[in-house]
Amino acid sequence: AYIDFSASSPNNATQYFLYCEDSTAQRATIRSNGGIANFSGNNVNLSDMRTKDVFEDYTPEMLAELEAKFIAIRRGRFKYNDQKHDDWNYGKSAQSVAEHLPGLAGVWNETKEKDGVLEEVPKEEQLLCEYSHDITQIGEALLVRALKRIEALEAKIAALEAK
Repeated sequence: AYIDFSASSPNNATQYFLYCEDSTAQRATIRSNGGIANFSGNNVNLSDMRTKDVFEDYTPEMLAELEAKFIAIRRGRFKYNDQKHDDWNYGKSAQSVAEHLPGLAGVWNETKEKDGVLEEVPKEEQLLCEYSHDITQIGEALLVRALKRIEALEAKIAALEAK
């Protein structure tokens, strides 16, 4: 499909290139600013508590376990093998995510269409992906925990200095 905003260039979250809905609700959109909106999109996340049947706050034990796994994920800079520019990209490897947080990695291309038929991609050609939104949310929870620890340590230092 080709969508052309003639004589305009809307770069916002209200003009849609693609809008997908079923009989009950909007399921996904691609917006004119390039954003993707779905239940876990890259710039619009459906966070309304009314859509969540179960919600549990992190326990200190859960955060300690997540921190160890989060820290172990391999991160760095890289260049894609088909990249046309010389700039570095920054991120993590899906293989490392799969190793340390296996529920947050998956297969990017399990199937492909060939001659109008959907067929499975051979395992050796499948590419791994990571659920980056979930990983970002873990990082955010760990940051909040770290900020609380810093605040407590600063209060202790201030109390010691006051003596």
